[in-house]
Amino acid sequence: MERMSVWRGALPQGTEPDGLSNMAKWQSTWADPCTKLCCFSSHCASQPCSNCHQNTARHRENRMVCTECPISIDEDHQVDAYQLCQRCYDAASHLHQHALFCAIDGGTGQHTALTRVHVAPTEEYTAAMCPQVPAARAGDGLCGVCMCPFEYPDQPAVGWPGCCVSPPHPDARLDSTAPAGFSFNELEFYHSDCMAELLIRGKHEFCGDTPAPLCKPCLWLEHTRPQWYKDFKAGGDLLKKALEEAGGSIPVGSHDSAALELFAQVSAVGYVGYVGAEEFMPAEGEAGGDLNLEECVEIFRRVGKQMHPQPSIQAVLDPVSYTHLTLPTKRIV
Repeated sequence: MERMSVWRGALPQGTEPDGLSNMAKWQSTWADPCTKLCCFSSHCASQPCSNCHQNTARHRENRMVCTECPISIDEDHQVDAYQLCQRCYDAASHLHQHALFCAIDGGTGQHTALTRVHVAPTEEYTAAMCPQVPAARAGDGLCGVCMCPFEYPDQPAVGWPGCCVSPPHPDARLDSTAPAGFSFNELEFYHSDCMAELLIRGKHEFCGDTPAPLCKPCLWLEHTRPQWYKDFKAGGDLLKKALEEAGGSIPVGSHDSAALELFAQVSAVGYVGYVGAEEFMPAEGEAGGDLNLEECVEIFRRVGKQMHPQPSIQAVLDPVSYTHLTLPTKRIV
């Protein structure tokens, strides 16, 4: 406990306490746990790859953090950094403009300087990449930069580059406290010239032939949320298969029961918290019973929500059912 207190005290000021126990869990094999921004993650301690969005912390996989890109904490108390899983780091098809990385061994926590060979020059996002907003959708709104109405045909309202829906999503920010995963800003769109200035001032650049979306709703809906869904679905599928093979139920009543063994596997696969015997053990003096699939899924969902307090992730976990799993509709506007 003393070690945990010292570790907490070294965390960046202003970060949320949620998830610190999970950070301690996936750093438990490290001789010296790291509290610097390269290894910090609030909430459930997810460490997603910036390219494929797979959570590297789940199985203590190696991460490569770019030391030339800025590392900071955003408005949602999440670390904003560029990092790659081992597969994406090694892939010549995935390009990045910087060569200097810090490799973090997921098993030992060792930090090692690396120089990446797959480097490419950057290109800038331009206003020409921005989807135009129909005049009827822009309505009487004001530009998020100049605060002027959209009244001139040569200065139409536009959304962020990479938005894949029509009409484009309004301006938004990622927000883990919102079930949707993001919150829309009061001023929804920008004049094309104002957006051009935003892209230049923000130094928005990309490598390769396919620019990553700058539209926050699309980033969540098309990339981040599907990865969470994939993790939870793996746990739900494992439960379903195990219960089918067991004839529809598993016995409980001892600390070495089949239920405890099954949930140990599900916790690792489905990225939910550890399920202890207290979750389903009968009270003292009561006889042990059986758990059916619906009861097992309820335990899976409950423990998952304890590990993932963010409403945005709980909204992904909610569709887990004992008959099938479905991802909610993508359009949330």
